[in-house]
Amino acid sequence: PAAPLFAPDGRLDRDRFGFEIDAVLRRARRRQARHGRPVVGVADLVAGLARRGELTRLALGEQKTDPDAAYQSL
Repeated sequence: PAAPLFAPDGRLDRDRFGFEIDAVLRRARRRQARHGRPVVGVADLVAGLARRGELTRLALGEQKTDPDAAYQSL
């Protein structure tokens, strides 16, 4: 079974991620604020991964997709 992403106190358990989740979340939050939305949405998180997630960028590259172009299309 998958490990829970949240600690018993309800806070995000950053140790569960194999990448810099803080950088991804910062990028997602910045995009959300730029678009004037009240909360971070799925597209904001995907954009954060496309910009800051090394594995996501590698996977996009393996599929012959430019990560920066994918980010711009979001």
